[in-house]
Amino acid sequence: VLPAPAGTFDFTVYVVNSTGCSDTLVSTITVLEKPELAFDYTPVCAGETGTVTNLSTGVDAGATYYLDLGNDGSIDLSVPAADLPADSSFTVGAGTADFTVIVVNSTGCSDTLTLSITTPESPVLAFDYTPVCEGENTTVVNLSTGVDAGAIYYFDVNNHGSVEFTVPASVLPADS
Repeated sequence: VLPAPAGTFDFTVYVVNSTGCSDTLVSTITVLEKPELAFDYTPVCAGETGTVTNLSTGVDAGATYYLDLGNDGSIDLSVPAADLPADSSFTVGAGTADFTVIVVNSTGCSDTLTLSITTPESPVLAFDYTPVCEGENTTVVNLSTGVDAGAIYYFDVNNHGSVEFTVPASVLPADS
């Protein structure tokens, strides 16, 4: 058994046994192209629209794609290759999605790809304060959610389109 690239190959085999008798066989073999699954996905935050681009090669027009959501061994969706768009867009939720994609060409050749995509939670800004008279101090309470310690707050005082200062989330107190 020898691995071979896809294509059609002619070959000749000669055999001579110990008595000197021989035979010759001239034949042609065809090695079918194996599809290779590949997808591109640029991570987005929860609630945004993500796009998956199909970069698979060697998939023939008669192929079928199968999708196993959650990797539980059951096929949740099957789509003929001719009906699968190059780009598929969808709104994503926070969390991790595990799934397996299988493609089977009309020749029976196939490929399988198991993927895991993690979508981070989107931050939601919320602040509260008590109005005070001019010259008095007030406390601003940060009620934001989904802000991790590596985040940075950008402040545009008076909303004139430029950032006056930044504060790393890790040092911004809950009450300021």
